Amino acid sequence: MSNELEVRRRAPRGGLNRDRILSAALDLVAREGIQSLTMPAVAAGLNVGTMSLYRHVASKGDLVEGLAERVMLSIPVPPGGEGDWRQCLVRYFSDWRAAAAKYPGLVDAMVRVMPASPSVRVQIEPLYDILTRAGVPARRANRLLSVAFRYAIGSVAWEQAHDGHDSGDFEEGLELILGTVPR
Repeated sequence: MSNELEVRRRAPRGGLNRDRILSAALDLVAREGIQSLTMPAVAAGLNVGTMSLYRHVASKGDLVEGLAERVMLSIPVPPGGEGDWRQCLVRYFSDWRAAAAKYPGLVDAMVRVMPASPSVRVQIEPLYDILTRAGVPARRANRLLSVAFRYAIGSVAWEQAHDGHDSGDFEEGLELILGTVPR
């Protein structure tokens, strides 16, 4: 009886890039949560050596920030001027909440990335524009967006702490918050 060593076939050179790494890591987080995100797990999913990841991501922290930025940038920003500004914001924050809830544990990184990422800040600017075009004073618009983001973040944290249970009242609560601004 001979002992045969199983040889793992590696992905061909040149096929690995940051985009592929982020996609594999995001799939892993969606399936198993942020706690399962390790560089060896991502490498195994891509069938590459762990050290090869470091040519494209500086660290696990860089990887997590990249994931958060990718999720944030995937959320469609409603164009301003179309319909009621409250509906635009309810749609955006509902989509934000759904995106964050899809990736268990990633909301903390999304919160850190929001102010730090120039591309995410550019994505959020239209929300501010929607409010100011609707006549909301600039300072109040900033405050309203801050409160709405905190509400969405808290909602996701609550759901994840309670086994993903969505009470179904997120949009109603958001409308209450937005209702504090006169029409």
